[in-house]
Amino acid sequence: MKITQIIAGALVSSLSLVAVPLSAAEHLAPVAEVRQRLTEKEQARSQNVSELTKFFETPVAQQALAKSGMDATEVIGAVTSLDDESLEALASRAIDAQHGLSAGALSNQQLTYIIISLGTAVLILVIVAA
Repeated sequence: MKITQIIAGALVSSLSLVAVPLSAAEHLAPVAEVRQRLTEKEQARSQNVSELTKFFETPVAQQALAKSGMDATEVIGAVTSLDDESLEALASRAIDAQHGLSAGALSNQQLTYIIISLGTAVLILVIVAA
């Protein structure tokens, strides 16, 4: 009876030693994939923060925000508080506005309205999130 218990114990031990490396190997690819996705997400967030910050730092944006009673520094500071989805949407709109102005598709007045609406959106989203 003791010999069968010893053999059974040895089998269980050897199987667990084999199973551990296999299960660890199975998790290596998903962990690497998760890390890659997190890195890509962080890079996208950083790019969106950069785009919005550059947009609100332009002289036109500074003047438009000042005319509407908003502090450009406050708006720029609030950009980093936005969630990823809002940040991406507002950065996309800012990029579109810059391209529209460069291509002559937008007037200064239209750009001013866009700047004011984006600045207001940033502040409202940060207030709602708090």
